[in-house]
Amino acid sequence: MSEYTVRRLLPVECERLMGLPDGHTDLTGCDVDAVTEMVAASLGYDDRQKADLRRKVARWSKGCPDGPRYKAVGNALAVPVMRWIGERIQIVDEIIHEKED
Repeated sequence: MSEYTVRRLLPVECERLMGLPDGHTDLTGCDVDAVTEMVAASLGYDDRQKADLRRKVARWSKGCPDGPRYKAVGNALAVPVMRWIGERIQIVDEIIHEKED
């Protein structure tokens, strides 16, 4: 039997690994209506889905559980990786435009 135990990463540590600011997924104390409108609009939610989302955001704004935070980070794109890809695309685009001139 091993003497070692595996420590689970905290949500803030997962945010940092993904290049997000600390507390980016923490909805504690947020403006429930503003968050609901922003998320519902970006996902194209209908009124029923929007009402369900508002209930969840209202509950999480009182004390955001870790589960939804882990899910949000897991569904995110790593900011440093996306920046790296974007920079490489820009370099290739510049090379192509130089050859055209």
